[in-house]
Amino acid sequence: MMEHSVRPRTTTRAPKNLLAAAVVTAAALLAVLVAPGPAAFADAADHHTAAQTAVITSIERGTVAADLDAGRVSTAALEQLATTGFTANGHRVAPWADLDASSTTAAESTAGHLTRNDVRQVTSAPAASTGAAGGITESKHWWNNHEYFISGQVVRVIITVGAGVYLAAVCISLDLSKVSCAALGALVAGAAEFIKSGGCGRGYWFDFPLVWKSHCG
Repeated sequence: MMEHSVRPRTTTRAPKNLLAAAVVTAAALLAVLVAPGPAAFADAADHHTAAQTAVITSIERGTVAADLDAGRVSTAALEQLATTGFTANGHRVAPWADLDASSTTAAESTAGHLTRNDVRQVTSAPAASTGAAGGITESKHWWNNHEYFISGQVVRVIITVGAGVYLAAVCISLDLSKVSCAALGALVAGAAEFIKSGGCGRGYWFDFPLVWKSHCG
């Protein structure tokens, strides 16, 4: 059984778009964004391990997909950063995994308003064979490969608010495992400038564990 980054959603999605979700959860999000959390104390460089710093450097260079594939960065360190948050290229990425109770509630509320036009699973391919591509694929070869679509509007909101609750909501909606949710956050953070400039207008296609296939549309 795969471990999930946040508590699974049990309510049925309401047929509302992301803008409606933003209104519904505005107060909760404001509290999350302004309240001090673990990330506020873990962002200094001397608080990062060497493995975590390697992940941040990979994100800043825009090579995180290739580095995850090749095993040059640690998935364990990536999961740790997902719980603390980090800053890359001056862009603050709030924690999006192992959130506290109020943040998790806000994420679940937001997830309940996401529709298939916002996020959805696109494909589920046969499991990759051992050694087929190295890195994540090699160590997680018993998992099926999946491709997910995240609308351009959603990825822009994730970048604008700095991940956190919105990214957690996407992970809930797509039922992602903890490591795949962490990988999604790292890939989106690495493409932040491109996304902000409108480079993901049609949306983002996230592939896991074949992360190097992820791309903007």
